[in-house]
Amino acid sequence: GIYINNAYAKWTETSMDNTLTNINLTVTPGKLLAIIGPVGCGKSSLLHMILRELPLISGNLEVNGEISYASQEPWLFAGGIYFF
Repeated sequence: GIYINNAYAKWTETSMDNTLTNINLTVTPGKLLAIIGPVGCGKSSLLHMILRELPLISGNLEVNGEISYASQEPWLFAGGIYFF
C-alpha cells in the first residue's frame, strides 16, 4: 500500500510556496484508485511525490511494494546514455 501522512512537498527549497500541502492518503493494496481533477490541481505532483521525484519537506510517505508508471507520452532525459 501507499501511506501519506501530513506531507508537504516543493520542487526547490528556495521556493516560497509549497507544491503540495497537507496531503493525507491511504491506498490499500489490491484496490484501484483514480486521481481526478482540473488542470493544475496537483495530480502529477502527487504522482511525482509518490515516485520520490518531488522532495518531501515534511510529513511521511511510505510505499510498500513496487510502483510502476507508464506515461501517456514518452520522454527522454537530456544527457542520458543511448544505445544504437
